[in-house]
Amino acid sequence: MEFDIEKYEKESLGLIYNEAISHLTETFKSFREVTNKSYVTIGIYFSIISYSLSKLFDLEYSEIDPFFFSIAIIMFITSGILLGNILPAKMTMPGCKPEKLIHSYYEAINGENQLKLYYKQRIIDLDTGINHNIGVVNIRAKRLRISITLSIAFTFISFFIYGVVV
Repeated sequence: MEFDIEKYEKESLGLIYNEAISHLTETFKSFREVTNKSYVTIGIYFSIISYSLSKLFDLEYSEIDPFFFSIAIIMFITSGILLGNILPAKMTMPGCKPEKLIHSYYEAINGENQLKLYYKQRIIDLDTGINHNIGVVNIRAKRLRISITLSIAFTFISFFIYGVVV
């Protein structure tokens, strides 16, 4: 992203900067929401796995129940899909290290132009961070959707097969 700062007033750049900070903060909130939903979903999956395995082991040496076996396998697979959502991911957070702003390039410029250049650099950084965060959130949301869809679909298939076979 490149733009000519001479076409913008200092107040306009301030507005753009504040809006970019707000958007970046919202992308970080979305990231946390998807991650929290993934934790809850994995908790539900492991509850179902635990119940299915307890039913398999309660059969006391009789035949393995294919329904509970298939449900446990399905939940293991869909939990594996969500594994990427609970692992740490690189996100761009609001703010900037002072070392990036304290630079000899800016020292040579005085007055309002210096502040405009600071705004320009931060706006470009924020735009890059927003795009990165949106990409990470979209990947995580897609994993969550796929995992839930597969778990529901294969559970219904197992119900159908179990109902037909037994």
